[in-house]
Amino acid sequence: MHEVLAEIGAWRSRYLDGPLFSYLADEQRTPADRLRFAPYLAFFSLSFRDLHLRILEESSAPEDPIERWLVRNSREELRHLSLGRNLGPGDNFLFAELAAWGLDRAVDVRSVLQFLWGEDTRLTRRVFGDIYHLYRSASPVGRVVIVQAMETSSGAFFIAVRPVVEALERQTGVTHPWFGQGHLEAETEHALLLEGGQAWMASLPLDDSGRQEALRLVGDVYRILMAWTDEMLACLERPPERSDLAWLGLPARPVPEGAGG
Repeated sequence: MHEVLAEIGAWRSRYLDGPLFSYLADEQRTPADRLRFAPYLAFFSLSFRDLHLRILEESSAPEDPIERWLVRNSREELRHLSLGRNLGPGDNFLFAELAAWGLDRAVDVRSVLQFLWGEDTRLTRRVFGDIYHLYRSASPVGRVVIVQAMETSSGAFFIAVRPVVEALERQTGVTHPWFGQGHLEAETEHALLLEGGQAWMASLPLDDSGRQEALRLVGDVYRILMAWTDEMLACLERPPERSDLAWLGLPARPVPEGAGG
């Protein structure tokens, strides 16, 4: 299993070497331009709520230690996806983030659907199904590996994006809950909660077949996520008027405090 954990670390490095993260680090661009993909996170974020609900619905052996660990993880993820700390009832980090970009105003349903199911986000809509397919077909230990690969990628994403968010918040005075410190702290808290699970995971025995499955799953998860980030970069590089965000008729720029309508 130590080989599998090392493989997760190696894929994390490849993930961070991807073009989206180079774009995020490009200080020749404004922070707002580097984060213009924020609305495209909606489908990705909310679909993973469904993923964890399905995991809980299909949990059938709560006495099994691996199953208990997976259930514990999904319950913690759902807590973060339903109520964000310091947000009002019914809000979450994503909804508050969209409000920060001025995307919480009234728009017609047709425009929203055309945005969510437009060509720009075709791969984004596949992430949930592709990850769920891997999860359903994996062994119990393979499912733990999938979760750890996802957690590692999430932590890497938030750490990479945080300096850009801090610069944007200083410029605009607008707090960005999904990208910001509150969500990062929640993710860190989650990682600490599961840290014992990582040590436990390292102790799980693997035969050669299980090792091969685990190594394959790590690569599969990261390839899915890297295709997703490549699609978001393509959205960033497309002129706003030619993107599916134009269906909403709203600017993909943060709204200064007190300027909302």
